[in-house]
This record gives sequence, structure tokens and C-alpha cells, in this order.
Amino acid sequence: MSIYPDDKDVIGFTNSSEPYWADDVYKPQQLMKTLLSLLSSLSNNTSYVIPFFKSINCELLQPGGKWITGSLRLRLEFIPDELDEQEAQLLLPPSENMDNESKN
Repeated sequence: MSIYPDDKDVIGFTNSSEPYWADDVYKPQQLMKTLLSLLSSLSNNTSYVIPFFKSINCELLQPGGKWITGSLRLRLEFIPDELDEQEAQLLLPPSENMDNESKN
């Protein structure tokens, strides 16, 4: 199961093994801006961003909840302009595809 943080949530890197991120706390939008800034300056050093493509240990705090440990990784998402229903089903991850079939 994945959780997609929104700007009510906080992501903390208190248990991170990556020195650059250790003990930092970010709102999701703030983290994305920081990552985009680091990506734009990749000509010098990629070591700060590379861990996110594998996964980096962190914690997530949602309103009214407690800290949840886990990991964070970057993914690319393609959003097509238009698809018919059959094409859309082919693009869904297997778990979502099975969920939709069980509802029919």
C-alpha cells in the first residue's frame, strides 16, 4: 500500500542514513521544490538526489495521527491526454485492475 502525502502531512528524515537529509522535516510541496532545485544543479553532485530513486528511510506525520516509518522514492507518472476504457485498463497497475474487475 502506498500513501500519497498532501500538504497537511509532514515528512521527516530523522532516521535517514543519508547525511544530507538527516534530521530534516518537510511539507511535501517544500520537499519537491528542494528536490527540483537539486535536480537542476546535477552537473556537480548527484549524491543528494540518487537515494530517492532507490528509496530513502523517512517518517510521515498526518494530521491527528502518529509518525509512520517507511521510505520515500521518486517515480515518474505518465498521464495520457485521452484513452478509451480498454486502453485505460491496460495501463492500471495489476492490483487496481483486479479491484475494478471485482466491482463489475
